[in-house]
Amino acid sequence: MRKSTGKTSRVMKGVMKLSRCGWCRQTFTPTGRGRKPRYCTRSHRQRAYEARLEKRKLASPLHAVQMDLATFEIRKIVISVLRELGFVPQGQPGQLLKLVKKKREMAGEIDERAV
Repeated sequence: MRKSTGKTSRVMKGVMKLSRCGWCRQTFTPTGRGRKPRYCTRSHRQRAYEARLEKRKLASPLHAVQMDLATFEIRKIVISVLRELGFVPQGQPGQLLKLVKKKREMAGEIDERAV
């Protein structure tokens, strides 16, 4: 499979055939026999496969759960670091949430004043 140079080459029963790549959308001339290729190069076929695989993975409920767990783990790490630095007293992670809410409220008030 080669990219087209703008010339039409494959003639089948008097009709010239060009194909459009499913990845880059450029036209190319299929060479040889057999099934008509969907991609102009093997690398574009691989990229399209990887994109479909990633799309499938992002749509799965398992991926959503993994992202939630990762967020939870990051939150635990942040709380432990803040405790070590003395910002959050031992056994009171709720204080951290109150501080975050207060900061958000203050930021909202600043945004309202700016308008």
